[in-house]
Amino acid sequence: MPSECKSVERRRWPTMLLLFLLPWLLSGCAWPPIDTPRATLIRPPESGSTIAGAGSTKSGDWPRRQWWKRFGSSELNRLITVALQDSPTLRWAATRVHQAQAMADARAAELLPLATSGLAVSEQHYSANSIQAKLAGQSFAYVIINPVQMQYHLDLWGRDRATLDEAMGIERAHEAELAQSAVTLAAAVARTYFRLIAAVEQERIAGEILGTQRTMLGLEQARYTFGLDSKIELHTARTGVDEAVQRHRAAAIQASLLRDQLAVLAGQGPDWGGRIHTSEVLLPDRLSIPENVPLGLIAHRPDVIAARFRVEAASKGIAAAEAAFYPDINLRGFAGIQSVSLIDVLFQGSSLAFAVGPTLDLPLFQGGRLEANLEHQRAQYDSAVETYNGTVLRAAQEVADALARWNGVREQRVRQQQELASYEANQRLAAVLHDHGLRDRNRVLVSLSSRDDQRLRLKTLEAEQLRAIVDFVEALGGGFEIPGASQSR
Repeated sequence: MPSECKSVERRRWPTMLLLFLLPWLLSGCAWPPIDTPRATLIRPPESGSTIAGAGSTKSGDWPRRQWWKRFGSSELNRLITVALQDSPTLRWAATRVHQAQAMADARAAELLPLATSGLAVSEQHYSANSIQAKLAGQSFAYVIINPVQMQYHLDLWGRDRATLDEAMGIERAHEAELAQSAVTLAAAVARTYFRLIAAVEQERIAGEILGTQRTMLGLEQARYTFGLDSKIELHTARTGVDEAVQRHRAAAIQASLLRDQLAVLAGQGPDWGGRIHTSEVLLPDRLSIPENVPLGLIAHRPDVIAARFRVEAASKGIAAAEAAFYPDINLRGFAGIQSVSLIDVLFQGSSLAFAVGPTLDLPLFQGGRLEANLEHQRAQYDSAVETYNGTVLRAAQEVADALARWNGVREQRVRQQQELASYEANQRLAAVLHDHGLRDRNRVLVSLSSRDDQRLRLKTLEAEQLRAIVDFVEALGGGFEIPGASQSR
């Protein structure tokens, strides 16, 4: 009977101990500070009126991933392909993605049990006055062999999971930023290549103008020699040649600089740019505008997606910081051999030792560390939200600006084409009159030079319109889709 009472008492004492410790456990929890109002995400601004007023546009799909192929230039395809492979900027962004992936893997490992193995051998001597009376004054070798040591964190409050979600959000943000870097790089290569095409054409036309001016100078020199014109006309002709030389030289220098710039964008040396050739590209007459542009920016612009992922990561950081205020419980255990005798370790089972049980850590007093960390996470969340809001507003503005720039340049190009047609008609008429002896050759050369001036202006506007298309494609996200972006809408 006494043995049965003892058995009942042994079963009852854990419950009594838990009831005794419960008030202490509850009082031992630190309490998070009162939360203040957080920043809120904005909705994408309306831009339907801007798009509806674009008379040169039509409805269509979002840009495709390799949008630059629509221009029909194999050289442009090659330049962008090389740039996306060899650019140091993209490689640097890729290393940040790799770092974020490694951090997320480390956070995921914290959700799994930890198992280690240990071995310790030490020579010890106990004091003769030690409380270890049995071993007082003795020296011996102490051996601990623990083939299995285990630890598992009970994530009761979701702290480890929130930390993992935060790390994964940062990883996705870096992936989106890598995609944004690719979009920016491809757009920069395309814009620079279109400027190079214009510069090469301007150099060629400027060379033709220079030839015309030199012919005019020869005629004025002959007229001055025979006394048909004064020195003023001769000086004017020489000035025209000098100006044409400067224009031709400026176009050549511009083309050389643009080749060097393309080489840098492609991650190549300066000599590589000299092998870039130019070719005709297709100039679309209308833009294809996707439907629901404001909302679609969230799913198609990598920078907006990256900002949204950072907001989500920051919210998980708040959850992890709040969970740090509650008790932390770990399950720990070991199984091994402990002995002061090597013979016992080898031949006796009495040296077997093991233990298993929970450990409890209470955040009683942290000197304000938990509160400071939580306030830091909350401020980081507010900063991420405001960054996201600013990115969305900037994205909508860039779409509207690119569309307005396209329409403006297109109208200028149409007017310039009409202007050029008028000058070409005048030049043909002057040539006909000269063939019939009704106009001297000098006036024909003047009309020819004026026509070439208009051709130069048209080439400049065509390049600007091509760059406006690139701006619009980049503003719509550049055709890059981010895995998991739909979850952030």
